[in-house]
Amino acid sequence: MAIHINPAHRGRFARAVGKKPGTPISAADIRKGLNSSSAAERKEANFAKVARTWKHGGKKKKPMHSGKSQTNFAAKKSPSPALPKRKSA
Repeated sequence: MAIHINPAHRGRFARAVGKKPGTPISAADIRKGLNSSSAAERKEANFAKVARTWKHGGKKKKPMHSGKSQTNFAAKKSPSPALPKRKSA
């Protein structure tokens, strides 16, 4: 599910902390917004804080074996061969 942000509101928090829209927001900027007296700015800062934890659809990793699932070879060890029994003396 995608989150829709009104195009008029994109970059609003960046402008509030004195940055150009599209530039990265630092942790210090988020702290500044969270301590703001404006409730709207605190809400935008909290959204920016939470959005940092999301996966933003960057470059996806390719599987090692295309089309095949990766197997755990350590878990699929074959049983050790049975040792011959020692003769009792």
